[in-house]
Amino acid sequence: MTNAKLTLTDGSEVVFKPTITVQDNFLDEDYFKHLQSLVFSKEFPWSMGSVLDNAPIGDIANEVQFVHLAYHDRARIMSDFFPNLQSMFQTMSLFSCSKVKLNVLQRQEKIIEHGFHVDFPEAPLGNLTSILYMNTNNGYTKFQTGKKVESVENRLVTFPVHFPHTGSTNTCDAKVRCVMNINWSKAFGSDNYTNFEWNQPKELM
Repeated sequence: MTNAKLTLTDGSEVVFKPTITVQDNFLDEDYFKHLQSLVFSKEFPWSMGSVLDNAPIGDIANEVQFVHLAYHDRARIMSDFFPNLQSMFQTMSLFSCSKVKLNVLQRQEKIIEHGFHVDFPEAPLGNLTSILYMNTNNGYTKFQTGKKVESVENRLVTFPVHFPHTGSTNTCDAKVRCVMNINWSKAFGSDNYTNFEWNQPKELM
């Protein structure tokens, strides 16, 4: 795989070989269906946000998506949905979580790629981004190397947090494309637990 280059805040550059790991049927089927039923319920709270910060004004396909910020460590945000993810984090061997956000994009008449970006540019080197696909559709995640990962429900793709990638819209019968983005670091050895309290104060419902 082609090496990737990261420019640090001091102007120095780090070259690394990005590893993209795809895991199908990642979660137990009943557990995944439980998460899916919560996310697609009429009661699940969504907010309107932008796909890219620099999207052209009037470009609705690139401007608008619906988001649910489940967790953000610096903003100390935790939604009511977040505790449902504990079993998934154990399966991931997650140690530290920086951010968890769900995105929903509406179906479009053509496939639109939104532009390469990283989800958490201030994350430490060695951290990871994972994307859990919440439904099956003909959208995808594309990496700067050209590799594409199709949206298949209960598929998890994991890669270095600083590796640029882009999502896309879908054009199939699925009304939306829904993904969960997790920015995290992995536990090693016996330290298979998260470093936050599940009952910490919530600032977002």
